[in-house]
Amino acid sequence: MKHITEYINEALEEFRVSTVRVTYRVEPEELYIQAPEKFQESDIQQYMDDSWLEHLPSADEYAEKMFGKNRENIADIYFEYDKFEHLNDTKHEPDEFIEYDNHGDTTNNDEKLDFFKIKNLRYIILFEQFDLLNNEDNEDEIRESLNTIFRAAESNNKNEYPITIKYDEDELDFNI
Repeated sequence: MKHITEYINEALEEFRVSTVRVTYRVEPEELYIQAPEKFQESDIQQYMDDSWLEHLPSADEYAEKMFGKNRENIADIYFEYDKFEHLNDTKHEPDEFIEYDNHGDTTNNDEKLDFFKIKNLRYIILFEQFDLLNNEDNEDEIRESLNTIFRAAESNNKNEYPITIKYDEDELDFNI
């Protein structure tokens, strides 16, 4: 006959899911960024990486709290988007935009700043594998467990990031 602790330990066995791709949509859908007029698309991509990735759920500061030991299984983090546009002909500034931060570089303080529009920006976290503390073997139950974990990392009163991110459960992809 099994002791109660054996039943509990069996219920808490780890289940491993492989190649988990998590998508967070950045709000608003059309994001305006202020940056030097000489910036090209690759410069804006680098600027977003440098400015935001270290302050989002996959960063060292948050990853352990959000994903536990699975933080060690993060294979890649990056941004994707549908459209990039340099608004150098715009005479009016957008109502809401992200102000340029030169990250302490004072060599080019006199640069003219323009606006850049990014449409449908997404923040992606790719895990090589992800361990869950359950014995669920049903894909729907696994999906719901993963959704609960990743939804908890989106922007809210407790999770404040430099940009607003909302978990997109329809874009969750994994292998059992």
